[in-house]
Amino acid sequence: MALIKCYECEKEISDKAPACPHCGAPKQEQETPELIIEEKAPEQTQVVKTEQETTRSFFEALDRYLSRYSPSGWTKKVRSEAVALLSTMSPQEAFDEMLRRGYDLRGDGSGLSRAEVPMATQQLEALAGRYPSAVKTLRNSSLFESDEEVVYEMVRRGYELPTTLSTQPSQQGSSQSSDLGGLGVFLIFAGIVVAGYFAFGYDTTVGATNAFTGEYMGRVNNIGLMNDRSIGVMIGAAVFFVGAIAALSSKSKK
Repeated sequence: MALIKCYECEKEISDKAPACPHCGAPKQEQETPELIIEEKAPEQTQVVKTEQETTRSFFEALDRYLSRYSPSGWTKKVRSEAVALLSTMSPQEAFDEMLRRGYDLRGDGSGLSRAEVPMATQQLEALAGRYPSAVKTLRNSSLFESDEEVVYEMVRRGYELPTTLSTQPSQQGSSQSSDLGGLGVFLIFAGIVVAGYFAFGYDTTVGATNAFTGEYMGRVNNIGLMNDRSIGVMIGAAVFFVGAIAALSSKSKK
């Protein structure tokens, strides 16, 4: 128990007493002051771009990308595609979607550039062999004015570009032509050797003796060996002509 002063008569009384025994003043409840905490709003340090600014940045990036190519149906198609995306999503989402579709709007190699499509005509022929209907549809479209634009669009849509097949036919043709030419030269020389041997080096004579006296009568031509020589010459000539035909064919294919 503690003693406190009465707020009326200022005499000491018990803090437990409901009223002052001296003056009768009732006990006064002391109010606890309310603690007020002021919260300060955080300072805004980051400037948020407006939608107009992000849209302008988007089209600036698009213009830089399309400026690499001469105006064509393809460039109009890309711009229309970008405008269509902006009508359904925010500029940042449209930018990301254009990157995902293969358009290098950043200019850092994050998308496929049309300049990276090699040997467009050969590539398109290879693609037509794999995806004939898709290539036919794009070729008939007025949006694409060259084989390069069609190939680029095929790659952008996810079709596999058979880069190894584009040069393979020409390499195979060159290799086959070279092999055929080498075989032709070999056959020409072989035919000359065979024909020359049978014509000038093949001996068709045999030694003859007198059947009654046993006397040596010298060498005489043998009909069978002469026939063999004729056959050998014809075989050599045939081999020569086959080699000549093969050599000429290899030159014509080149």
